[in-house]
Amino acid sequence: MTATTPIYGLSYPEGSDLVSTAPDSFKAMAGTFEQALYAVDQRSTPAGATPVIATTLESLKAQTATVGQTGFVTSDGDNTGPYIWDGTSWHHAHWYTSDDKAQTTLVNKSGWKCEYMIKHGFVYVTVNLSDSGNKGWSESQMPGTLPEEARPPRELNFAPICSNNNSIGVFIVKPTGAITYSRRGGGQISDNRYATMMWPAA
Repeated sequence: MTATTPIYGLSYPEGSDLVSTAPDSFKAMAGTFEQALYAVDQRSTPAGATPVIATTLESLKAQTATVGQTGFVTSDGDNTGPYIWDGTSWHHAHWYTSDDKAQTTLVNKSGWKCEYMIKHGFVYVTVNLSDSGNKGWSESQMPGTLPEEARPPRELNFAPICSNNNSIGVFIVKPTGAITYSRRGGGQISDNRYATMMWPAA
């Protein structure tokens, strides 16, 4: 008997099952019904409905729960936060630490234009740099910084889309919120450099 229901995984006999195996089939079917009812019963109890609280992840791992039950680690660095029990182990249920923020113009001057937004735990940034003349190997810094909640956890590099392929360079986003453009060649000319960037919110 291999057939099971799609939601609770309850087993049931099929037309191809032999009569001689009926006792085993009914026993297996009764076992899956009992497991499903037990899980429902456990979720209906205070112990099965409330989060399992632990100060560290190791302490949480020492405890078991009902499938789907939540846990919470209160004070363990990057391990702090909500967890879900899958029947055999706890899995981190990552949460959004920053509120959503509508698209906002951060800078629009000195040849720079930068807009950002925060949506469902991710930061989205668009940046455009327009400049003129041959600046060779040099850097330009955006006159402004990203707000703390939109800053990346480490320095990130993004290759831009350029109107002129001779203007090779890279946008650098720093954990301080500063954005710079580093020109990587002596043949820089007047150009528009554009990039769309994304990273998890802090």
